[in-house]
Amino acid sequence: MRRILPVAFLGKFSFRGRVLIGAALPAYVLSVVLFAQSSDSGSPGYYQPKQPVPHSHALHVGEQGLDCRYCHTTVDTSDRPRASDAACLKCHQSASDDIPEFAAVRVAATGGPAVNWEKVNEVPAWITFNHARHVVRGVSCQACHGRVDRMEATYQAESLSMDWCMDCHRDPSPHLRRPEDVTRMDFKPPGGIRAYGHKVRNELAINPDNGCVYCHRPRNGATTLDSLLEPKK
Repeated sequence: MRRILPVAFLGKFSFRGRVLIGAALPAYVLSVVLFAQSSDSGSPGYYQPKQPVPHSHALHVGEQGLDCRYCHTTVDTSDRPRASDAACLKCHQSASDDIPEFAAVRVAATGGPAVNWEKVNEVPAWITFNHARHVVRGVSCQACHGRVDRMEATYQAESLSMDWCMDCHRDPSPHLRRPEDVTRMDFKPPGGIRAYGHKVRNELAINPDNGCVYCHRPRNGATTLDSLLEPKK
């Protein structure tokens, strides 16, 4: 009788090793399931931190119709853009209707301590990612961040894994738009997603790099990938 792969694999270990693996495996599987189905995530299994001040993109983008760049003013000029607290005061001019938590935003916008917003989308320190470079080349906000206009509490919509990034680099057409349309959540490409994206790719001469060095260029002061992996002295 043929042995299935897991049994053959376990057979390579000693009795003690098999016991340890058998004991650890259920805990590992449970942790994966709990992460993917966390009741407080409200997302398809990815990261959703609790923010110090409640903020609904569904209200601001979906209902009020704000363009992403109204608050995220440096998405097309910065490698790591963040929304400015001062941008909030362009609309929230009066404090009379503020919720209590919003006081911290007013303080930060007028020179006080910054609000400790939790970053939702992040890549490891050994990855260099330039946000502006993708935006100006027609990668839509929705391609990476999902339908933000429907999010009451913002969550990480995609895995941000290397496989996910490489899938797009190898076949970018379904994710491309003309740069002036990248922030439109309700955008419907004429002629279909792939045909339209392929046309944009040809117009902008987009040919993404796939070599390791283009992304694996450490930031945070490290000069080489090895320097990040070296133990601290």
